[in-house]
Amino acid sequence: MAIDPSLKKEISVLSGKFDDVLDGFNTRNRRKVLRKGAAILRKAARTKVEIASEDVFRYSTARVTKSIRTPKGKGNVVAVYKPSNLKKAIATMTFRRDKTGVYVGAKRGKSQAIVQGTKAANADGYYAHFLEFGTINNAPYPFMRPALAATKGAIKAKITEESRKLAAKIKRETRL
Repeated sequence: MAIDPSLKKEISVLSGKFDDVLDGFNTRNRRKVLRKGAAILRKAARTKVEIASEDVFRYSTARVTKSIRTPKGKGNVVAVYKPSNLKKAIATMTFRRDKTGVYVGAKRGKSQAIVQGTKAANADGYYAHFLEFGTINNAPYPFMRPALAATKGAIKAKITEESRKLAAKIKRETRL
């Protein structure tokens, strides 16, 4: 299941507007401002995520023979996810290769991201996309897209407010 094209277009337009607003800031200040807006989305996504009623298991994909995979639930248990695991795994992330972006999503266990706002080091969002978009056997239960739709106005306002504060601070410090 793909992201709605109108939502994708709206996200790119918003991203362009924020790039215009944050143009004068260096990478550190830009990320500082964007993290304030990302915190709103992270909090909303954590409240919208469905909490499992029991432990969720991930099995290895070992093959019995060349053509037969192990039956469901019969492989080696690779990971056990506790019921509130996904809620803890939703985080604000920055990546080394992207010097300006800040991302909100479910972090994976061995992520190369620098993660802000997580309390549990062992939280793993491996199955977030299965929940968000559904699988053959399970209906989708979206939590990130509704959280973004519900908070986009507050995110815009927060980023605008924080960028104005930062610009005023820089102006005071440089005495322009």
